Amino acid sequence: MSSKETRPSRILPPIVLAACSTAACMYPVDLARALKMATASSGQKDSLATLLRNFIQTYGYAGLFKQGLGPELSRASAMRISKFFFYPVVHKALYNKPPSQGNPLTQASSGALAVIPETLMISGLEVAKIALQFDKTNQFKNSMVGALRHINQTRGIAGQYIAYPSLLLRQAVWTSVYFASLPTWTRVLDPVFGREPGAPISGLHNTIAGFLAGFLGAVLNTPGDVIRTSITKESLEGPPVKRPVTPGLMLSGIAYTGTMAKKIVATKGVGGLWAGVWIKGLHLGGSGALMAFFVPFYAQILARFYSD
Repeated sequence: MSSKETRPSRILPPIVLAACSTAACMYPVDLARALKMATASSGQKDSLATLLRNFIQTYGYAGLFKQGLGPELSRASAMRISKFFFYPVVHKALYNKPPSQGNPLTQASSGALAVIPETLMISGLEVAKIALQFDKTNQFKNSMVGALRHINQTRGIAGQYIAYPSLLLRQAVWTSVYFASLPTWTRVLDPVFGREPGAPISGLHNTIAGFLAGFLGAVLNTPGDVIRTSITKESLEGPPVKRPVTPGLMLSGIAYTGTMAKKIVATKGVGGLWAGVWIKGLHLGGSGALMAFFVPFYAQILARFYSD
């Protein structure tokens, strides 16, 4: 790859376009995932169909496509842009070679570390999204700004980092598994598509490999997401408390991650930690597939506009 092809000005635009396209396409699936996971720590045993019916009764069918859409588009786009940009940067910094020359261990470790910037950026949006998706009284009128303002006023800056340890766990697990397994899935599918080693990869080949890598990551990171969703919902429904952002707050957050995991297991068994795993697999498998397809797709389109 030439130095021109590795410039941020060449790398970022297709990633930005791919991230925004993926977030918009996958939002209804993400909403279904959140509704299902939020029941994990309670005694609620409603089916996904019942949860969606109740949601539609509250917000209408349009809510499936817009309730919390603003923070989701912002969050998911920022997350994917950061992830796909920093992953090769971290791999190069740690191992002095691009990910394509690495192995599953170097790819997984680089992916896990690459999520730190994104989690710091998106944590507040994650909290705001949950606040909007469970705003039964329409207190925030589907306003991301309104939800964030309320969280800051009632809980301070720390309110934007509710459930941060479990968010970090969720992102690190999925990202490390996705980037470490994607080359393997691509090779496994080579005979299916009649691809020789080193030959160009078709869009469908990329899409299916991306789905399989994303789905595997979703299965393994579901407990972190269930715990995060449950802690966030519980905290927002409880009395607001302002706390200073300190190392002690982070440590207590780590401890409460374990406490919530035990609560979920006590309420619904070990399987409760995988509540909504299939819908989440569809969400992140689909996201992985779309990113694997859209990034080279947009890169090819944008290459036509470069003069050098």
